[in-house]
Amino acid sequence: MSHPPEPIEQEDPDLKDPNLVPVGTPTLTVDGLQIQTRWARLVEIHNQAKSIALLAEEFDPDSKLFFQPAMELRHALEHVIRAQAVLAGMGGKDTDGDYVLHSFDKAIGHEYRAFFDAADWLSVSIRQRITKTLARFSNRCVDAVLPDYYKQLRPEIDQICRKIAEIRGAKDIARNTNSDIDDKIGKSAEAIEEVDKYRDVIARLTAIAERIQDSTPALLDWRRKNLCSALLKWVLGALIGGIISAIFTAWVLIYLGLAKP
Repeated sequence: MSHPPEPIEQEDPDLKDPNLVPVGTPTLTVDGLQIQTRWARLVEIHNQAKSIALLAEEFDPDSKLFFQPAMELRHALEHVIRAQAVLAGMGGKDTDGDYVLHSFDKAIGHEYRAFFDAADWLSVSIRQRITKTLARFSNRCVDAVLPDYYKQLRPEIDQICRKIAEIRGAKDIARNTNSDIDDKIGKSAEAIEEVDKYRDVIARLTAIAERIQDSTPALLDWRRKNLCSALLKWVLGALIGGIISAIFTAWVLIYLGLAKP
């Protein structure tokens, strides 16, 4: 059995040529409120990214072969370590408060991309599971067991797909490693809002998928019962048809004098 190719290591361009030289005890003063705000955003997005990544593994084991979210998280950790190193007095001579805040902004940008990479994979996996689950059953079967599927759930799934497309189209940060964009994400609450919006969409899509999955036994039972019923009707129809055909044939033969009554 062939194995998936080894991932090509992508080095974060912002992590080249590190300049982390111990310089003694901490002497740098940075606005604590700005750092605290960035920490809060970083932790919140990280927790969301981790939750989505774990859920993606449950829905699709192959997601473990999708390395991009893990690489983004690794780059985020490196930026956090660099910022903390400077705060601990271990930064290079050219590092200052702006470097610390910039490093946190970079880390938030990577966490943001990790979340969207994992969420994109998860949303596709959920929709594929829904399609695969229902493909085994007729429209009549689905309508009997899930009477609101065609009237409510399916239109809602289509609406969710459109929302996901809008969210993905608006997330320039996920396709751009430009420093200005990372800085904007780190300094703005928009990143949290976009993550929350995508999380809510994923949560609703997950709920629909779980309901359909939970209905699988009922769908199988309906198909089995109706298959037996259809088979019985076919047998009875064939039997009655055979009897009628035999009676008609005998009548014709008697009428033509080819057989005695």
